[in-house]
Amino acid sequence: MNRNQGLSLHLESAAAWALAFLWMLPLIYAFWSAFHPPEYATRFELLAPLSLENFKVAWSQAPFARYFLNTFILVTTI
Repeated sequence: MNRNQGLSLHLESAAAWALAFLWMLPLIYAFWSAFHPPEYATRFELLAPLSLENFKVAWSQAPFARYFLNTFILVTTI
């Protein structure tokens, strides 16, 4: 392998890692905002308090029992 092929391989690897990181940014943001109060969702503070309140609110507002029943029916019929 000559020097140009090696450089090309390293550039491709670096670009792939950069794209993977960019692809993961929305997932990292979703994870961050899920475990912090709403007032910290739009700004990143390393020492922001952790909270499970978002999960409590989501669980109380969505009909998870119905979703579970629908999933069970769908899976057993398939």
